Amino acid sequence: MRWADSRKPVPPRIVEWFLVQGCRLKDAEANPSLRRYCSLFRKDDREKLGRFVLDAWIAKDTKPKYTSDQASTLAQQEAAQAAASAKQYPQYYPILMSKRSTSRRSTGF
Repeated sequence: MRWADSRKPVPPRIVEWFLVQGCRLKDAEANPSLRRYCSLFRKDDREKLGRFVLDAWIAKDTKPKYTSDQASTLAQQEAAQAAASAKQYPQYYPILMSKRSTSRRSTGF
């Protein structure tokens, strides 16, 4: 990163602080003061920084919380808990329990 007028490097702490502010605000869009400061950077450097921030934000925002195996294991555990709750408290699951008894009659089990 370089300043547009002097072409001198922008101190890394300044750029780092801009990124920290964005993370703390949980907003990838630059606020007015950040836009003003970034307008003082060289255009190509400013565009590279913007692309970096956008790509990093999208990557973080779209990263799955669980792997496929973890999600499958969690889903099985939650299904088992739901089935146990339905069995223990059938009065709260009347539709589920009536379907279950109907399917038992039709299959003979």
